Amino acid sequence: MGPRRNSLRYLNRFLSVREAASLLSSRLDPEETKEILLFLTDKKYHELFFSGAKIPFREITRFIRGRKKGIPLAYLTGEKVFMGFRFRVDPSVLIPRPETELLAEKALLLAREKNLTDLLDIGTGSGCIALSLAASFPQLRITATDISGKALRTAKKNLKAFPSLTGRVRFIRADLFPPKSYGSFDMIVSNPPYVPDKEWKDLDPEVRREPGIALLAGPRGMDSIERIARKAPSRLKKGAYFLLEIGYNQKNRAEAVLKKNGFKIEEILRDFKGISRIMVSRWPD
Repeated sequence: MGPRRNSLRYLNRFLSVREAASLLSSRLDPEETKEILLFLTDKKYHELFFSGAKIPFREITRFIRGRKKGIPLAYLTGEKVFMGFRFRVDPSVLIPRPETELLAEKALLLAREKNLTDLLDIGTGSGCIALSLAASFPQLRITATDISGKALRTAKKNLKAFPSLTGRVRFIRADLFPPKSYGSFDMIVSNPPYVPDKEWKDLDPEVRREPGIALLAGPRGMDSIERIARKAPSRLKKGAYFLLEIGYNQKNRAEAVLKKNGFKIEEILRDFKGISRIMVSRWPD
């Protein structure tokens, strides 16, 4: 048997969970090891080492090599959990983050409290905000926009995992706002690009693997925020809400932009690091 066949046999062998865990943990941190094992076995954590599951050695090497190259783990698994739901992700979309869950949780709370029905999600990416909100509150009808055709293809694949939402969530290719024929909304939510162009080179290398179009927003990182705030009043119903995720140092500028365009600031939510992250504002009655 030649070296090539020996190599193929080695790659095609299977490992026990303990063997896979040992190999992964020697090269990756414990949390990533855990996430990879859960993904590859489709087991609960307490079941892992008693399941008798076998893991392809080839898959273990794929993860180790991918992480060594700096590929985000979510792109290697092809999925990310957001608001308790599992979403497909790929390099065409941003990887959902805990900060954005704060945005979605606040939007869901307001939708339930105020009995809202029509919501616009600007810059939907994977569709995680739109789909998780619609799945959590059946009364909502959501229009979700993105300028990227590739991102929308990913969002529509995610929609297929929520067959009950067909007809309640519409994905539209648009530069921020859909055509006026889509009407006005009770709430606009957006996690827009807000990274200043000059900060791109200083971002974590893994973040730079995510789509720049979804991250960068001009010299001060305010281009998208200013455009949305300027156009939003014409698409909102009286008393409607506008929820916006912002950058780590943009609180004062974002607040000024919103007030300049007629919005009343209702609340500013801090993220898990204590950074002002979510602006909750309202259009006058």
